[in-house]
Amino acid sequence: MAAKGTLADDETEEEIQRSIRCFESQRKIFKNIVECREKRKSDSGYLELYQTADIRPQTDFKPYFKLLGKCDTPDKDE
Repeated sequence: MAAKGTLADDETEEEIQRSIRCFESQRKIFKNIVECREKRKSDSGYLELYQTADIRPQTDFKPYFKLLGKCDTPDKDE
């Protein structure tokens, strides 16, 4: 289930679809995208759904440093 949603009016949707069509080299792929977008139309507008994603999760680097510290490293003189 989507975490967020919004409705785009006809003018906004037309601009989105016009922008998608500008990618001439990807015409076959984007044709399907535009067709799928039409299924999102209602009397109130075009439905856009979004999932919330943590794209930059915090990472604890200590275990990695600890593991790397156990690795043999070549002498700089070799």
